[in-house]
Amino acid sequence: MNPTDYSYEYAKIYKFITQHKNYKDEVTSLKNFLISKSFNINSTLLSVGCGICLHENRLAEEGYKLIATDNSKAMLNLAQKESNKNISFFSSLKEIPKKCDSTFAISLFNVVNCLDNIQELISFFKEINNSLLLGAGFFFESWNLYPCILEPPKNVEREFGNKNSQNFLIRKAFPKFDVLNQKLIIKYLIIGKFNDEEINLTSKHRLKIFSINEIEYALQE
Repeated sequence: MNPTDYSYEYAKIYKFITQHKNYKDEVTSLKNFLISKSFNINSTLLSVGCGICLHENRLAEEGYKLIATDNSKAMLNLAQKESNKNISFFSSLKEIPKKCDSTFAISLFNVVNCLDNIQELISFFKEINNSLLLGAGFFFESWNLYPCILEPPKNVEREFGNKNSQNFLIRKAFPKFDVLNQKLIIKYLIIGKFNDEEINLTSKHRLKIFSINEIEYALQE
């Protein structure tokens, strides 16, 4: 997993440039899913690839106890500064105590696609499994290879904030999809101002688009 594209400069504007996501409704849906799986609010929820904890803080406010981990030091540091007391932080899965009593794990924002190949995916699933109690559950998001082939990702431009305010950013996304190698590189260009500071940032996110069959195979392994 490559955390280098999630720099401090990117982390500090991350919440602002993801404001189009409805975190409140997503957390409500996630809570309902956990309830349907008989997840006990007194048990510990493991979040892998937590970013700056935009979902996790809302869950913590609802009374959930969480263990959060992310490979990006910049994202994790910012998460810790703004975190709820119900969240414990670790920089990797290997640092998590063996007896953490986690009965459910989540991995949002397509974290699995930051892995380079099927062997890394298998190792990723094994590490998560080792951090969970027997019979625990795991919910994760992933890009789907087949729709990407049928309708490849397109360039997207979004504006955030008001041009006359101290926070106004334009984010342009330029995806390049290598179908043969199942590789997706998304180049982000972010320009504007944030807290009245000029922003001119380029970030590249390198993703591996696994098929459903590959994911099922890795889970079985």
